[in-house]
Amino acid sequence: MTSNYLVVTNCTARKRVGVDCIPFSPAKNATAEVMARKWRQTLCDQPASQAAEDLYVGRSIKEARTVAQQLNAPLHIVSAGLGLIEGTQKVPGYDLSAADKGSPFDAWLTQSSVTTHQWWKALTAGYGLGWLLQNAPKAIVLVALPNDYLDLIGAELSGLTPGQAGRLRIFTSAAGRRASARFSNVPFMPYDDRLEAQRGWSGTRADFPQRALRHFVERLGAHARPVPDAVRAVAASMASHKAPEVPKRERLTDEEICALIRAGWNECDGNSARLLRYLRDDRGAACEQGRFAELRKKVLAEWPTATVKPRKAK
Repeated sequence: MTSNYLVVTNCTARKRVGVDCIPFSPAKNATAEVMARKWRQTLCDQPASQAAEDLYVGRSIKEARTVAQQLNAPLHIVSAGLGLIEGTQKVPGYDLSAADKGSPFDAWLTQSSVTTHQWWKALTAGYGLGWLLQNAPKAIVLVALPNDYLDLIGAELSGLTPGQAGRLRIFTSAAGRRASARFSNVPFMPYDDRLEAQRGWSGTRADFPQRALRHFVERLGAHARPVPDAVRAVAASMASHKAPEVPKRERLTDEEICALIRAGWNECDGNSARLLRYLRDDRGAACEQGRFAELRKKVLAEWPTATVKPRKAK
């Protein structure tokens, strides 16, 4: 690796349409090591014809890929199903996410008393973030991860040497910033909700770390600065804006969200973006983007038996 920079981002639960996804089938009470071996073998038995950076869908991966291209830097992806992989690596489709609460993977972690740290160590088998830093001893590593993925690699972050930690620049979500005291040895860039007030830089909670990363590189050009200077540049940028008021939205069950999707389908012509805005703005419902995508898919699968028969999206 000869690049001056490396970009690290997280995978997404959403995979490209048409790619068969291997389900995670846990063995009850299996250790992390046993389950990781079983899972790796399952993956090896499947065709790997899709580049990792093309498998995942959503703005977060697009933003990270844009930054990597701007810096002519390799893109690496933190995946709870594949480990730490380079974006160009061919991989099979799979159904496993660190952020998917209530999934078979999440249930297995709880039932087997396995932590995400233990799973990550077993899955990567020494080829995680520490390995990446050792093999790129002069590169600045720009890490854009939400809290669930910071937690996944948390043991590695805590175990970095001062020299390794000093080469990181971490961008994370609001939840990640609140939990950043766990990793006092690594530099977090002080982005917050004031980024949403800057024209052209607003988005969803799910893609906040990657938007902050692109702002850092593209707008501030702070990637080439020492940590103290980079922190000051971000703080100055945030200080010139006021965080927008966050509307209070009601938490609803999956079935209640599905009912609202059915009710608004025809008005929105089934369009995903318009339906999500309808849920949030018109009906005041709280619904994370990934959750919405799965529930919209569920409603579409019900047609023509849904209470309000949706037309096919244009």
